[in-house]
Order: sequence, then structure tokens, then C-alpha cells
Amino acid sequence: MWFEQKKNRHSFMMGGICALMLFAGTRTGSVLAAEEPADEFLPTDSGLVEISQQEADPLSVLKRAVIEIKADMDDTVILEDINIDASRIETFGFDRNQTGLQNVTVRISLSQGENGISELCSSFEETVPVRMVKSSAPTIRLKSDTVVVNNGDIWNAASYLAYINDDSGILPALKISGDIDITKDGDYTVTYTAVDTEGGSSTAVLNVLVRTHEEVIRVREEAERKAREAAAAAKKKAEEEKKKLLTASVSFSAPSGKALQGSGNPYRGGWSNCTWGAWQLVYANSGVKLPNFHNAYSWLTYAKAAGYSTGGTPKVGSVAVYKRHVAYVAKVSEDGSMVYIKEGGHNGKYNERWVSATAGIPTQFLRGYIYIKP
Repeated sequence: MWFEQKKNRHSFMMGGICALMLFAGTRTGSVLAAEEPADEFLPTDSGLVEISQQEADPLSVLKRAVIEIKADMDDTVILEDINIDASRIETFGFDRNQTGLQNVTVRISLSQGENGISELCSSFEETVPVRMVKSSAPTIRLKSDTVVVNNGDIWNAASYLAYINDDSGILPALKISGDIDITKDGDYTVTYTAVDTEGGSSTAVLNVLVRTHEEVIRVREEAERKAREAAAAAKKKAEEEKKKLLTASVSFSAPSGKALQGSGNPYRGGWSNCTWGAWQLVYANSGVKLPNFHNAYSWLTYAKAAGYSTGGTPKVGSVAVYKRHVAYVAKVSEDGSMVYIKEGGHNGKYNERWVSATAGIPTQFLRGYIYIKP
């Protein structure tokens, strides 16, 4: 029994050696001669092994290809019985960085079983044609996927590029796209595209976070705070001054009006009548004799019809027209929010006071102003 097993094992080993010799002899025709051009096309059945430069482990690819060719040529080698991963490979003359055809000497030890414990035969050598194919796209890498830049700094997109390469040895063209406002805080995206001479391309994306420096933010916030406080103080002061003017209203002795006797005032009632007072004050300060504009509420309408300019902005020497009252504008505050009026018909007598330039007087809204022609 032992003799028969030993005899069979010896026959199997001899058959494997013969098969390897046959394999080696057959492959001789597949090896490129020295005078053959490097770019000569070899058909698939010649045993050509094609490997991409992008392969992470090109030797594993080469090992599997050679073992599969061996099994295809030698019926005694059953591919299903071979543990390709456990089989070993050694190469001579192989350069993964060189594109085109290479004549590579390969030494392989076949292993059988899941753990690769038993060998089918001793190592064998074979010279095979290998074509290294250039990577299909250039390589591009950034220093980081995300960067934070200070608001207002100079932006240089190329400075964030770590590596760009094309296996052909020709530097690929670089295109950078993406709008960044370096003066405005925000999140932006920049796309880098490397394009080789054959049109292959690769992209990388950089996330750019524009942020204002904390010290700048603090200075800005402090300036804004002071500006708000100053504006609030100014507003408060203006309101206090307006309130003071409004509460300081007093009655004055009416002008005698004797010098204006016979001036042609179309109204009656003297200082007890606001229309008489307004007409009289215009004449006394500008010498203009206004026509009869009838009742106080109609003065604006009749003034327009008579060719006088009107508007909502107070001017010294104009006539303020309210719902049922008219008055002469003697002063306008610096900010234009208050007017100092002189009037008749205020509680039946002459009066002077500060009032709002836009809101009118208590219980009476402002209709507008009549600008007196000289």
C-alpha cells in the first residue's frame, strides 16, 4: 500500500515537472526578442499580462495571471486545487513605474490547500511579457480637506495643493474653481481639477471657512457698542430738549398792530382770530399781502390755486396750516423736527410756542406749509 502511494506521488511529481517544461517551451514564443519594438501589439493568447499602474499590489495581479496561464496550458494542473493567495512569486526585471512592454522573469511556487501547507511542485521560472498601462487619470492631493482663513487675508488657492502628478511625466493642467469672498465670513468650496494630455481628469475639493479674528471682532463690537450708546444719548438729549421746548410754551403780549392799520387785512377779529393773526404776521415780516384764503382749513387749497408753493418741510417765514388753524413759522430747530410759531386765536389771544414740525399741534394734525413769495 505504501509503495503504491509513493509510486503515484512520484508519477505526479514527474508529470508536473514535465508539464512545467512543456509550459516553459511553449511560452518561449511569447517572449519578445531584443530587436522587437517596445510598442508592438501582442494578442491576448500570446500570454501578455497587462497591469495598470494604479494597482495597489501589481505582483498579486501578475502572480494570478501567470498561474491561470499555467493551468490553461497544462491539464494536469487544476486551478481549483491551487491556493493562489498562498502561492509565492519572485520577479526579476519588473518596474511598475515604467510604462509599456517589459520582459519579466517570474519564479512561482504553487501551494495547495486553504493554508498553503503542501506544494504541488518545486519553484519554476518563466519569462513573460508584461505591459504596464499608464494610470487612467492624474493624481491630485490637497494638504487638508478643510482650512480656516482669516477675514481680510490674501487668498492663494494654489498654496493648499500638496501633490499633483501624471504618470506620463508631463505635469497635468490645473484648474481651480469656486468663488470666495475673503472679506465676508462664511463657508465656501473650492474645486481643484487636474487634466492630463489625454483628457483624463481627477478632482479634489477644499472646504474653506472664512472667519474674522477674535481681536478684530472684539474691537468691532466695542466700536458698535459705543456708537449705540452715543446715538441713544443723542436721542435722549434731543427728546429732552423737545420736551423742554414744548413745556416751556408761554403767552406773549400781542403786537400793537397800530403800525399795520389800513394794511388791507381781509379778516376780522384781531388776535382772537388765527387767520387775521397769520395774515398780519406775514405782512409784518415780509411785506406780502396775502389774498383772502377764507377759513383756516382751506388756506392750503386756496394758496395752491393762487400759485404759492406748498410742502411738508417747514421754513422760516412760511405759514403752517393745521386742521382748523394757521400760524406763522418764526424759527425751525436745527434738526428740523420743531418749529417756533407765532399765532392768533390761541385761547382767544396772541401766542408763541414750540411745536412738532410734522405731528402738528395738540388735537390738530398738520396739513402742510405755504411758502410766502417775497
